[in-house]
Amino acid sequence: MDGWAARGRRWWAGGRTGRSRGGERHSAVTTTSPKSWVPTGDPAACPVPEGSRQWIEHWLDWCVGEFGARALHGPAAVPGPELVPPGFTGTQEQAEALVGRVARVMGVPPEGLTVRLFESSPAERRKRHTVGTYRRVMGRALIELDRTQAENPVTFTAIVAHELAHARLLGERRLPDDVDGECLTDLLTVFLGMGVFTAGAAYEFPRAAGARGYTVLPMADLTDRMLTGLANEPTSRTGYLSEDEFGYALAYWTTLRGDPAPAWTRHLTGGMRATLGRGVRHLATRGVRPVPPPD
Repeated sequence: MDGWAARGRRWWAGGRTGRSRGGERHSAVTTTSPKSWVPTGDPAACPVPEGSRQWIEHWLDWCVGEFGARALHGPAAVPGPELVPPGFTGTQEQAEALVGRVARVMGVPPEGLTVRLFESSPAERRKRHTVGTYRRVMGRALIELDRTQAENPVTFTAIVAHELAHARLLGERRLPDDVDGECLTDLLTVFLGMGVFTAGAAYEFPRAAGARGYTVLPMADLTDRMLTGLANEPTSRTGYLSEDEFGYALAYWTTLRGDPAPAWTRHLTGGMRATLGRGVRHLATRGVRPVPPPD
């Protein structure tokens, strides 16, 4: 086992259930109080706190310097049969093929990878638990994936992307000492073209509207969860960046690519698209310029 790179890296998933607050019921209607569906504030304001904005921009700029403009302008992977064929159930053969396809998107040599599946128990799945790991064994990258996550191919693919980002950072000895390595690993999935998947797995709840063929965009203080009537339904998070952080990271990434209105946004949730749009407007107001593609 390689000494420096043998450290295991784990991606986790966790769930929580929202609950209604008790208290008084207010039935009166007023025409003078603020309306939660009416936008307020500066439409060009940054959608994430200042500290998050600086961190995301700094480390995506670092990715440009570290991996180059060619990687920045690489393909943006989206859900579909080219990446995840119909009938995907997470068999060993299917998982190995998927890892190979994602590895090619992210610039990882697939021939140096070993894939191992495990299954978390029902009790583990009800709480925060490990869904993927990366480590090096006998000179090879070993990626372990929770097969129970294969019931949601987007989430399973996101886990693969996160572990392969570890291969780029740890396996290539690029990880700086002065950064939260897991958060940077999530951010690198965005830079290397897999952000639609990792953002999609960042925050999940039952989307009844989506099942009926449409999505719901937030309105001011009303989130897509509220507008679908699912504010009290269980939610789950996978990864280390928040939904808004992924949205702003995608906004900064696509601005650096010179594509402020990309077609792949249709694969994002309504809340994520709203954050991305606000981020793009904020960056345009600041005059952030794209990085030219390589010759």
